[in-house]
Amino acid sequence: MTVLLAAGSPLLGNDGAGSQTSPQFSLTITIGTGTLDNIVITQPVFNSEKHELFVAANDPNTDVTVKVTLPGAGQPGQLHTFGDGNYNATFYLSSSINPTTVTVKSSRGASATSPVFFYQATNLGTPDCGVASERDLKSPGERLR
Repeated sequence: MTVLLAAGSPLLGNDGAGSQTSPQFSLTITIGTGTLDNIVITQPVFNSEKHELFVAANDPNTDVTVKVTLPGAGQPGQLHTFGDGNYNATFYLSSSINPTTVTVKSSRGASATSPVFFYQATNLGTPDCGVASERDLKSPGERLR
C-alpha cells in the first residue's frame, strides 16, 4: 500500500525550471501478509529410564525453524517437520539432566514453555511417536523413583 501525503500549506516550491510546485511526500507502509506466529507445545514427554525427551509442537507457519531449550541445561536441538506445521524430535539427554520444563521458540519469535510429563516404558518398548499410554504418564514435574 502506498500513501501519498500532500502538504496543505500555501507554500510552493520551485522545480528548478522556474515552475512552482506544491510540495508532496511519499510514504510506503507495508502491512504483514503472513500468518501470526503462535507456537503450542503438544507433547513434552520424558522417559527417565532411557533419558529420552520427546517434544512435539505446532506452529501455523510451516516455514519456521523450531528449537528446544531446557532451563539450566541449554539447547538440546531443533524440532523436525515435514512442512505441515507439526514439529517434533527425540533428544537423548545425559543422566544428570532430568527436565521439569521445556521451552520451544520459533525463528519468527514465538515461544512457549510447558511442564514435562515423566513416564517409564518398562513394558511398552519404544513408543512409535514417543507417546506413552495414559497409565504411564505422571503428573507434570513428578519425578520417578
